[in-house]
Parts: sequence; C-alpha cells; structure tokens
Amino acid sequence: MSGKRYSDQDRVTGLAAVELFGSLAAAERASGYSRKTLARWREEADGEERDDAREFVAKAAEGVEPRLARIVDAYLERLEANVRNIAPRDLPVGLGILVDKLERFRGRAEAVPDMSRSSADIARDIEAILRDAHAAQAADTPTPDEQEDE
Repeated sequence: MSGKRYSDQDRVTGLAAVELFGSLAAAERASGYSRKTLARWREEADGEERDDAREFVAKAAEGVEPRLARIVDAYLERLEANVRNIAPRDLPVGLGILVDKLERFRGRAEAVPDMSRSSADIARDIEAILRDAHAAQAADTPTPDEQEDE
C-alpha cells in the first residue's frame, strides 16, 4: 500500500467511474485512479457509498442526455435530407454510435448488435425507419381542414 490518502469524494468519484464505465480498466483510464485502488474501493464500498456513486453518475448524465438527444435529432434530420448521397457503409456508423449512447444514458442499453448484416440491408432499414417516422409525424400534423374546425 502506497500510503496515499484519498478523500471520501475521491472514493465516490472512483466508484462512479467504475459504475459508469463498467470495467476497472476503463474506469482507471477515465479517472486516473489505479485499478488496484478502484478494485479495493469497490470491494470495501458499503451501500451508502454505492448509492452516492450512482447518484453522482445520474447527476452527471442529467445535463448530457438532453444535449445528446438534440444531437441525435439533428443527425437524423441531416441523414434524412442526405440519405441518398451517403455511402451505405457510412450510414449505420454515426447513427449507431449516437443512438447507442442515448440508450445507455436512458438505461436501455442492449447487447452488442448483430454486425453480420450488409451495409445495404442496414441502409434499407434506416430508410424505412425514416419513412415511418416521417409518416407518423405527418399523421400527427392536422390538415388545413382540421385546423379550421378547431
């Protein structure tokens, strides 16, 4: 043991990094605390410290989720406007990363997606999703006749 003293806030920050990143290696890179220290803190943490770490992560995510959602929306608008000009192999990359991060913040992360599908299949799926989203949005918009009735 090096004898270095850490504050309670250091411990919560380290535990939050482990909570957020899910692995000691990733938490070490992000926080700067050694894996050994993080592992010890995780083993020694009581329920209150774990709750503090989860609360720390939740507070940090509060400001990020709405911004990330706006970025995803802007990306989808740009994608929709340019879908025919984008190489099929490039379509899933940016969108997949953004949606994955948004879902993680919302606590709905899923298993690693099946990447064995072809880029053309994925591009067709994205076009269908955009078409369906556009149709749903159009269905929610009242027609001029419906607006006059209101």
